[in-house]
Amino acid sequence: MRPALSQCGSLLFSLTAGLASFLFTLAGFVMLVGLGEQVAAAAGIGLFALTVVWIASERPNAAQARANRELVNRLLAVKTGDLHSPAPAAVRAEMPGVAAAVDSLFEQVRSNLDDVAALALYDPVTALPNRIHFRHEAERLLAEDAAPMALLFVDLDGFKDVNDSLGHAQGDKLLAIVATRLRVVLNTETRTDAPAPVLARLAGDEFTMLLPGAGTREEAARIARKALAVISAPYEVGGRRVRIGASIGIAISPDDGTELPDLMRAADIAMYDAKAGGGGSATNFRPELATAFDLRSEVLPFSRSA
Repeated sequence: MRPALSQCGSLLFSLTAGLASFLFTLAGFVMLVGLGEQVAAAAGIGLFALTVVWIASERPNAAQARANRELVNRLLAVKTGDLHSPAPAAVRAEMPGVAAAVDSLFEQVRSNLDDVAALALYDPVTALPNRIHFRHEAERLLAEDAAPMALLFVDLDGFKDVNDSLGHAQGDKLLAIVATRLRVVLNTETRTDAPAPVLARLAGDEFTMLLPGAGTREEAARIARKALAVISAPYEVGGRRVRIGASIGIAISPDDGTELPDLMRAADIAMYDAKAGGGGSATNFRPELATAFDLRSEVLPFSRSA
């Protein structure tokens, strides 16, 4: 009786160690990605069910003991990022219910991780790339393509008033419509001899467009005017007809910077100049704008109006 109890105790210890290692490794991974509560909850439920199935199984014989060891090793393989390998053949032969539970668990975890990755890279309101995704794509394009390209920084005029009067839900709908209109502009400007442009929502009512096919200020200004036209067209939101505008700053690589932070700063300063002039216009960056901006910043902290 003692050997049997000892064997069961060893089995339960191995199981507990394997499950704990799996859970903590998975939890650490999803915390790095962000938004891991959904994944952790699904994993916790799956592991709890797996524990119940295991404890309820019959006392293992030699084949089952081997299957137990392989199952623990499979769970420990999560440490190396293995979320795709199926349950081991020995587990499938000796404990088909446990094998099915393992496969179902990992399938659910993979699905949830895909959802988390999408949420981490895309803006949930507009479905556009977010700031993180835009930065990665823009830096890749700038590194791979030495041809001049334009960066447009778009800040909406009058959005705050609409958002405050109609509420944030209607404001989100308005932002989604703006994103759709900007997509149409870029689709009409996509060139076969240049990489695809990138449109993103950075934050709030700020959008940005990287245009590999627009290497001159004249071409960038033309596209900016199209963006201004579609943004300023009336909207039907919350049963009301509303209008907004936009201020756009334009920066060109490599003249205004070869690195993304420099280009974004140049486009941001040009956008601020357009907004300071009353909005509803696009401004190309010029070095004197940066000088004037720096002088103003020494007197008064930089802030934007809606």
